[in-house]
Amino acid sequence: MVYLNSMDREDTDKAVFGSLAYDLTDKLELSVGMRFFKPEVTVKGFFGFGLGFGPDSAPTGTEPGAVANGGSGAFSPTGQFWSRNGEWRCKSQASYKDAPCLNVDKGIAESDHISRVNLRYKATDDAMMYLTWSEGYRPGGINRNPFAGDYKSDFLTNYEFGWKTEWLDRRLQFNGALFIQKWRDFQIGFQGANGITQVDNGPSAEVKGAEIQTMWLATDSLLVSSSMAFYKSKLLSDYSNFNAAGQVTSVNAPAGTSLPITPKFKGSLVARYKFNIGEYDAHLQASVAHAGSAASRLKIADNAIIGDIEANTTVDLGAGVEKGNYTLELFIQNLSNEDAAQYKTAECTESVCGVQAYGVRPRPRTIGVKFSQKF
Repeated sequence: MVYLNSMDREDTDKAVFGSLAYDLTDKLELSVGMRFFKPEVTVKGFFGFGLGFGPDSAPTGTEPGAVANGGSGAFSPTGQFWSRNGEWRCKSQASYKDAPCLNVDKGIAESDHISRVNLRYKATDDAMMYLTWSEGYRPGGINRNPFAGDYKSDFLTNYEFGWKTEWLDRRLQFNGALFIQKWRDFQIGFQGANGITQVDNGPSAEVKGAEIQTMWLATDSLLVSSSMAFYKSKLLSDYSNFNAAGQVTSVNAPAGTSLPITPKFKGSLVARYKFNIGEYDAHLQASVAHAGSAASRLKIADNAIIGDIEANTTVDLGAGVEKGNYTLELFIQNLSNEDAAQYKTAECTESVCGVQAYGVRPRPRTIGVKFSQKF
């Protein structure tokens, strides 16, 4: 055996939650909620390389990895080179299921709570505003490489003001939200050793944003809708590497660095025109979507190798007829054949494989006919 990753993983999430709403006045409602949670993760099995892979680098010594146990050398808590996280870490060479032995048997457990407070004001029959303070979390876990360390839950606190309104005799909807989010110990995924994805906790970050949505019935036949989102993010402290003593050894990204993946702006515009052709209901539709550029990696050095995610714009067209339960539609997706990568990655760590980056691109220009029936 050269390499094997065979582990049984069990995730358990116990939670108790509740909410309460109270009308302070006929127009003002207060609601509160809370969630108590206890996630647990256990992993048991085998991970790593076999005894025969690089035997000249293997540690030597006595029990419990000695020849008497079926191995060809001694166990070491750290090991050396390729064999440092494989069969040499088995304290016993007794077989475990489909693996040569058991070298992973660990678990983590956390418990905490999150809360939410919302104040909603119904100004008129056509206008509602709200203020929200809320918390969210993602549970921690054990990495696919269990010797790479664990990661704990991250928490996000959201402060938001929003509105939902209707105008022009309810022919125009104008909705939006302004928010500030504080993200504590956020989880970061990256390429670890041997190309295995690894998750770690980073520093804290802040995201400020605005989201706007409109829907306008310009005529009885023409509906125009749009959405826009603006984001401004930054690290509140350095994203650093630490040694065993807790001292900073290097800085991956300094405070103030923008978070990756999410662009500063993205938006869309859709127009749909309906009309009749004899006994048929027909429509024409056009849409355009745009997303700005964004970093692909949080680490400055890694992003310099992989490169940013480029801005992209896609245009879709459609025309169709409908009668009763039947619809026939001609469509063109990605009219301009936009091919800017929507996500970038590499086969292993960026410093080794980043010179040959991989991009997840949108579907190329596609022309087709779609027939559907309602039942």
